[in-house]
Amino acid sequence: MGDKNKFLGTGHLFVSHNGGKSFRNVTGNLPDAPATGVTIRRHQLLVSTDVGAFASSLKGTTLRTPRFAPLAGLPAAPVSSIALEPDNPNRAVLALFGRGVWTYEFKKRVPVPQQPEPETPQVGAAYQSWDFEGDQQGWSSTDLPPWTYGSPGHGTGTAQDDAGSAWSFSGPTSYTDAADSTLVSPAVTVEAGDTVLDWWMKLDTEGGFDEVAVEYSADGGSTWNPGSSDSGQSADLPGWTRYTAAFTAPAGDIQVRFHFSSDELCSNLGGPLCSNPDGWDGVHVDDVTLAKRG
Repeated sequence: MGDKNKFLGTGHLFVSHNGGKSFRNVTGNLPDAPATGVTIRRHQLLVSTDVGAFASSLKGTTLRTPRFAPLAGLPAAPVSSIALEPDNPNRAVLALFGRGVWTYEFKKRVPVPQQPEPETPQVGAAYQSWDFEGDQQGWSSTDLPPWTYGSPGHGTGTAQDDAGSAWSFSGPTSYTDAADSTLVSPAVTVEAGDTVLDWWMKLDTEGGFDEVAVEYSADGGSTWNPGSSDSGQSADLPGWTRYTAAFTAPAGDIQVRFHFSSDELCSNLGGPLCSNPDGWDGVHVDDVTLAKRG
C-alpha cells in the first residue's frame, strides 16, 4: 500500500543489466501466475511457475520480449524450482508440488561445456623424503585412536609390498564413526614459495563423508593450513595411487600432516543403512616427499 510504482502488480520475470539499479519486464507471453524460479541454459530462459514450467527460444536472453512455450510431458502441477543437471545443459531437473522430482530432456541440444583437467603439480628438488622402512622416521600420531605404523607398505608403481612399512588409519578399532586423528611430520626447512607434497596412498572411505586432508603448519603446529582433501576410493584400488598437493609455504621450518576425519554414521564396519553395508578399509600412506614445485 502507498507504492506509486505504475508497474506494481504487473509482470513476473524481470532482468537488470546495471547491478539491480533498474529492471526491465521480460515476462513476454508467460501466463499470469507467480514465477518461482529461473535458470539460464546458454541463452535460453527456463522458468518455473505455479502453473507449470516454460522455456524461451534458444536466443531468449538476447530478445527484448522473449516468447515462451510450456515444457511438454510434465504433470499439471505447480513447479517450485527448475535447474540444469550438473555438467549437462541438455537435461533439466524440476521439483513439482505433490508430484516429486522430474527430469526433462531437451530435443534441441546445446554443447556440453568441457571441464579442463586439473593440473597435476610437478615435483621439483626434494627437501625431505620418507619411505618409512626400518622406523617411523620422525612422524608421530598422538590422537586417540592414533594412526598405526607397520606392514604392508607401498611397493613399485601401484603394487603393494607385504613386507614393507607404512602408516595407516584403518580397521575396526581405528576407522570408527566420528574419528578425528592426525599423522604429523617432523619439521623441515623450506624456501618461501610454491611447495609440493607427494605421496602414495590407498584410500577406501565413505565417499563425501569421511576424508583425509593434507595440512601444513609454519608455527610449530599451533595453526594448520589446508592443502588438499580426498575422500572415497583411490583410482588404483586394491593397489596404491600417487597423490600430490601444492601450497605456498613461507621460508623456515614447516610441518605437514595427514588429518583423517569421519562423520557419525558408517565407517569400517558398515551397516544396513550405509551405501556399502560391508564398510570401508580406511587409509594407508607411504613414500612421502616434500619438495619445491617443479
